[in-house]
Amino acid sequence: MKNRKDSGGSVSLTEMEGAALAFIQRDGPCTAYSVKQAYEQSPSDDWSGSAGAVYPMIKRLESAGLIDQHAAEGGRKSRQIQLTTRGRADMQAWLLDCQRAIAPGFDPLRTRLLFLDLVPKQTATIFVDGVKEALALQLQAPPAPPGKLKARAERLYAGWIQARLEWLASL
Repeated sequence: MKNRKDSGGSVSLTEMEGAALAFIQRDGPCTAYSVKQAYEQSPSDDWSGSAGAVYPMIKRLESAGLIDQHAAEGGRKSRQIQLTTRGRADMQAWLLDCQRAIAPGFDPLRTRLLFLDLVPKQTATIFVDGVKEALALQLQAPPAPPGKLKARAERLYAGWIQARLEWLASL
């Protein structure tokens, strides 16, 4: 988060940082390990739950004044993380940023579709049909999302898959 401030003084969060702040806010004071676990349990391959990604991110968020840590109750050696007032404001700004929410960020399917003209049309058709089949299978047995909002996350994921199938059918 090196000097990534907008005109209002808020930090411009990466998607991973914004999601981490939202997770911490939603689940209350938690440990860096629980943030790491949330990323590891995500159905998305884009979220790295590795210690090498999560723990430095937590340190950056703390250095930026968005979170603070304190010793866990009960004599445990772990540290509880919570958002600061500024962290809550920056998390909310990230969460409600419509322009970034619709940005054409990383999407492995969309990226591949951009380059399908590099293979014969029949091969591209086989690929698209394979994607449709894989999505239909995921719709039948979606990955179980972690956390308190499991039912809502499952509905969102199912809606996302259905929209993808409709989009692919229109190609």
